[in-house]
Amino acid sequence: MSYLHGYSKDEQKRLLDQARFLESLVFEKVDFLRCRHILEIGCGVGAQSKILLSRYPQLQLTSVDLSDAQIEAAKATLSSELKEGRVHLQQGSVYELPFHEGQFDGLFICWFLEHVPDSLKALKELHRCLSAGARVHLAEVYNTPLSCFPHSVIIEEYWAKFNRLQQTLGGDPYIGIRLRRLLHDAGFQPITAQIHTICLDGVLGANAIPELKGNQFERFSALELKNQFLDYWVETLLSGLGQLFEHQIQFSFGRTHQEVEAAVRGEFTKLKNDSGSIFHFSYATAAALK
Repeated sequence: MSYLHGYSKDEQKRLLDQARFLESLVFEKVDFLRCRHILEIGCGVGAQSKILLSRYPQLQLTSVDLSDAQIEAAKATLSSELKEGRVHLQQGSVYELPFHEGQFDGLFICWFLEHVPDSLKALKELHRCLSAGARVHLAEVYNTPLSCFPHSVIIEEYWAKFNRLQQTLGGDPYIGIRLRRLLHDAGFQPITAQIHTICLDGVLGANAIPELKGNQFERFSALELKNQFLDYWVETLLSGLGQLFEHQIQFSFGRTHQEVEAAVRGEFTKLKNDSGSIFHFSYATAAALK
């Protein structure tokens, strides 16, 4: 398993910023109020872990990541929670977890299965670690529908190669559409799963978009809302640029790292400067019980 975004300090900061920015989307329907000890897999730098512990003061959290670099970063992010004994960090593989059967009464997964070569095997191992009735919440990518108006051939080409590289690395950038089936085949029931589509046109504000209504996005005008997401997405796309060049991916609009970055940023700047532009993307969530 290879992580498309890498482990640089800039990427670790991006993950912290991303978690704060997307908190209301990720946690809108998450419910761990009756849980006491939950498992978080693919915790990265501890960005989602910190939000979980803030939202659910009663929780004990065990957070797992394969990368030593991410675990070290998570120690800094969660320094106070570690001192309080509320979180345990564990380096390890999702395919072979060092936990008893039925050890946890909840499971949280966020932007992780997209990077896993065998997501069904991973979910079966996670199922083993959960007690009967355990609550499961997932948020995952569904990368097919990212699009904009005016149409950008540069963003389209970059996004296609970004997603193709993730597949080459063993991941699945379209896994959101598979969550219900994967959870079913891993033994979870009942299951709810949903593809969320957000279209930002500078006319509709957060109150008119179900996923954004009643949360921190309401403070923005419709135009500000669109531009906030454009800023988020350009950094997300460019976080994979280093790996794209390491794998010698070629672009029609630039030969160097700097040229490609400038071209992609330029397209997003055009969208921000055009009050009539539209930006559209999707993601997926699912919930289940063991």
